[in-house]
Order: sequence, then C-alpha cells, then structure tokens
Amino acid sequence: MDKPNIAQKSPIIEKVKKGTYYWCACGQSKSQPYCDGSHKGSNFVPIEVIIPEEKNVAWCACKQSGNRPFCDGTHKSLQMKSLFINGLKVCDYGGSYPPLIFIHAFPLSSKMWKHQVDFFKSQYRVITYDVRGLGESKTEDNQYMMENFVDDFFSIIDNLNIEKSYVCGLSMGGYIILRAASKAPERFKGIILADTKAEKDDDEGLLNRSNSISQIKRNGVKEFTGVFLKKLVTEKNYGKPLIKEFLDKILIEQTPAGICGALIAIATRTDTSQVIKKLDLPTLIIVGEKDILIPLNFSVNLNNSIKESNLVIIPDSGHLTNIENPKLFNKVVSDFLELNK
Repeated sequence: MDKPNIAQKSPIIEKVKKGTYYWCACGQSKSQPYCDGSHKGSNFVPIEVIIPEEKNVAWCACKQSGNRPFCDGTHKSLQMKSLFINGLKVCDYGGSYPPLIFIHAFPLSSKMWKHQVDFFKSQYRVITYDVRGLGESKTEDNQYMMENFVDDFFSIIDNLNIEKSYVCGLSMGGYIILRAASKAPERFKGIILADTKAEKDDDEGLLNRSNSISQIKRNGVKEFTGVFLKKLVTEKNYGKPLIKEFLDKILIEQTPAGICGALIAIATRTDTSQVIKKLDLPTLIIVGEKDILIPLNFSVNLNNSIKESNLVIIPDSGHLTNIENPKLFNKVVSDFLELNK
C-alpha cells in the first residue's frame, strides 16, 4: 500500500469506548484508525492513545495528531513555515513530533536535504536551515569562524523553543554538530554524523583552502564549483543527470563571498577528536564507500571515539551519501531514530 497523501486526509469521526488504542498515519489507517504495526509500505510509528471514557473522537493523519489523535480539521501544521532567525533562512515543517534538524554540507544549502525532508516530515518536526553566507542566508559581512556557525545553531533552536532534538549533519554540518554537542550535549537527543570528521585541518588542508579562496576571487565561483562537484560524488553518480542537475541548481545560487566565508570558517574549526570521547549520546556515523573528500578512516576514528556510536557504510556513494543513495540513507537514519526514541 502506498503512503497516503496526508495533506488530503479528512478526520474520521467515531465513538470509541474507554481503553488503549493505536492510531497511525500509515496506509492501514485510511479506512479505520487502528494500526497493527506492520506498516506495509510505510514508515510511520503508531501513537498509543488512552481514551479515559467513551466519547466521540476525530482521528486524523495530519501532523496535528503527532501527540494526540484529535484533529480540528484545519490541518494548520501541515504548512511549512519559512522564517529568518538572526539573518539565517530557516524552514520549519511544524508538527508536534520530535524535532529533527538537518545541517547541510559545504558549499551547498538546505535544499540538499530534499529527499530527507520528503521522507521524514510526516514523522518528525523537520527543520532545515542555510548556514550563514550560503543559500538564502546572505550576509554582507562574510568574516566569521566555525564558532559563529555553532552559535547560529544554538540561536535557531533557542528561538524555536527546542530544548532537545535529533540533529543530522553532513561534512560541514557534522563539524557544527561535533562542536555544538561538545559544548552542550544536553541539547541533543541523538546525533547523525555523515561523511565528516573530528580532526581539524592539517597544514596541507589549510593551504588548499587558501588556494581555493584565491581561485574564487580570481576566477569566480563557476570554475571552483565545477571542479569541486566532481569530488562530491562518485564518477558514476556524476554522470547521472538527475544528481548533477540537482546539485548544479544549488551551487549556482552561491556567491563568491559566501563560499569564501565558509572556507575560512571551516579552516578555523577546533579539533574535537579528544573531547568527543566524553560524549554520551546515541550516535550514528554514515560514510560513503567511495568518499574521497573525507575517506572511511575518519569515520572509523569517530566510531572508535564515541561510546554509543554505530558506523554504516553506504555502498556506491561518495561524499554526498544522502543524495547519491537517499533510499538507504533514509532507512539507516530512520532505524537509528526508531531505536533511540
């Protein structure tokens, strides 16, 4: 059974007796509100509902039913809310499910998470944002450090009144998470670190970033991103028009100043390889089998350092595992979240 379009759901009005019920937004609930948990063809989680006395209830598959099965029919929380917080473009897909925040890679934007937003927004309160200087988070002052990126993350969750959340970051997004989790682990329910590392840049890495900035200032963005894109995905996936065109559309939106600012910020990150040994958070580590930007050994280091971590290798993928193999990426993230509710 295909996953239903929950935006078109209508409440089911029914008189129910006192007892415990399991309401679910999976396809099994299209004609009746009870779910047996097998979820054939869907990825939903049943909600246990205790009805204290016989009454009429309106069951609905809309997001208003995240922590209660009763719906007023307005479906307000189905609307994605786009807002700016301290100059940062934030997309909040609403609902009362547990928050799940995605932080994007360099030199992309939150649009890179399209496959994950579509998959998870009916189960979690999905939030994405454009890191300062990239995407729609444009700024005139592009002189900032990694610590500013971390402060931006905390500013967003504070403004959205999020006490604890699951957070997933890829590459640069992982750098932000590692530093943020080291500073305030109590703000996290669990972390997903994709194609990232705890080590800071060595001298060669710093010189490469310096050369990239010089190249961008001299020749513009197009030449840099054209070469860099070939490093982000495998040669096979680079040859797939859907993947290349999807990434080209994101890259073309970036400005020289924004990319250079992000390069400087990444170069200023601290080494978290020692401090993460003290982390006591459920952690999923994901890496592409053929990632040439941050090879497998860095993910192995993370897995060996973080006590409650598991490592998953995504086959036939390079650096952008969430785009090159979104189906498997979503599954392993979903399984991790389910295990660590």
